[in-house]
Amino acid sequence: MEASRRILVDRSAIRLDGRPFFTYGPHLLLTPPEKLKAAIGEIAAAGFTTVVSPPCSPGSLHLMNIVFDAADEAGIMVVLMGDPRLPEHGRYLADQFCHRKSLNSYMLSPREITREGLADFQRERDNIVASDLFHPVSAPCNASQIDAAWLRSQDVYTIIPEEMPTRAASAPRFCQQPGPAVRALTRDENIPQRPVIVPGLRVSISDTERAAGMFADDPWVSRLSPRALDWFPFLANFSTMPRKDLLGPDPEMLRLQVYDALASGARGVLLDFFEAMSGPTPYSGRDRFCEAAILAQEIGLLNDFFAEGRAEPVLIETGHPRLDASVIRHGLDYLIVLRMNGYEEDYFVDEAYMHRTGIDIMLAGDNAWKAWRLDFPAAEALEIQRDRAGAARFLAGALELTGLVLISAGTQRAQECAEAIQKRLPLVARMVVEQLEVRFAKLLLIEGELSAARFGLNNEERMRTVQKSMDTARELLRGGDFAGAYTKARQGLRFSRQIVKYQMAKALATPITGSSQRRSLLRGSYYTLPQFYREGASEPGAAFMDLT
Repeated sequence: MEASRRILVDRSAIRLDGRPFFTYGPHLLLTPPEKLKAAIGEIAAAGFTTVVSPPCSPGSLHLMNIVFDAADEAGIMVVLMGDPRLPEHGRYLADQFCHRKSLNSYMLSPREITREGLADFQRERDNIVASDLFHPVSAPCNASQIDAAWLRSQDVYTIIPEEMPTRAASAPRFCQQPGPAVRALTRDENIPQRPVIVPGLRVSISDTERAAGMFADDPWVSRLSPRALDWFPFLANFSTMPRKDLLGPDPEMLRLQVYDALASGARGVLLDFFEAMSGPTPYSGRDRFCEAAILAQEIGLLNDFFAEGRAEPVLIETGHPRLDASVIRHGLDYLIVLRMNGYEEDYFVDEAYMHRTGIDIMLAGDNAWKAWRLDFPAAEALEIQRDRAGAARFLAGALELTGLVLISAGTQRAQECAEAIQKRLPLVARMVVEQLEVRFAKLLLIEGELSAARFGLNNEERMRTVQKSMDTARELLRGGDFAGAYTKARQGLRFSRQIVKYQMAKALATPITGSSQRRSLLRGSYYTLPQFYREGASEPGAAFMDLT
């Protein structure tokens, strides 16, 4: 019998046909209608659970039906986004799509937190509820907009992270202590519990960077009307723009953003946009798509923790100032979410690799606790000890950026996760090898430009090291050694980060004559360094500064 696909908001969790459901997937905004089915199929195959539709209006009814038909076929859910240009269109959304089995929820356009804005949202929400009682309704808002009346009107809390001054600092650090993000933001115990979803992890250009003229030379963008950019601030021709992803976060930064959201109690993560994570290499964002797909597999391993587990105020010490840890409890088991912090110069992720990680954690009870690292390519049992103060102490082993440790009195859940890791490993290994291939293609272009113009540092030896890791990973993948391919490809990605790190350090040490916002932004991204140096070569006094 076919499943009902009924969504239920249960306190702070979303349930699909009675099972906890973690909302994770990209927006679909600029995908041509003829490519929608293939795009949604690829998104579902990569392990995402959700897609966000393009803005829905009567004029896009045919397009929306294509989205839902493709989602039904692929077994993925759709967050139906309302069109902000159409007032009072809530009833239209529900009347047209409430019967679709792949409907996840309704996302209305953001509103100003004023009496009029709240009244507008409540009217549209009530119009939806009049036709559909089973699917939640929400509207994105940021931390500065939150108030009690607004939160009580939401079925799901969709919180847009505040933008920070630097790109690397824009990870959504909701709160200093683990716990539901909304409660930390509102500090109001009377606010009802709702699932928290982060809908705004950006993977494309920001308004600040666009205003500074970063794409001023692109003829397609320059001929767009300001009105079009108002409706879609990230609008770009993703088929012709030569470097469409150069200002988005690196895959490593995306990983840290997602893990930070998980540790803060988020029940869903939505990425902007699929078109900025797909397409031909090298400037396609394909490496970010691969990283997001690997994250989907990691979330799937421990879906119950992330979809309905609760943040536990457990005393935990990582033994290193650059390593954060949060504890999520599900039943009698604990999941420790580890993530690196402290970005060097706030512009890029540095080595972010630890060989030894000593963890101390206070756990109640006298259980004979057992611990496992549940990361690809294989689960690993850890030795755990109790000290005189009652703390559980163990070494989490080598850590690259993020990690997951399961602590349990039994072995069943760890064994299930270990089997799931092996089942998912072939896909994950292919994704990480593809990610390294795309990264290396980018490095070849940028390092080639820098070398030809005699700018930056000489990274030829490091490039050969990355090339060797990539060739070895390809051979292991072809031979069916998925664990070896995954490990070798990740090693190559670490080496590639060092290339970026050294070039960025050189650029940040290069003086800028006068005050230039554009040049400051240009040296904030590895992929714009050639232009940064070229524009600086014509600055007055540059030759003198270089000499001294």
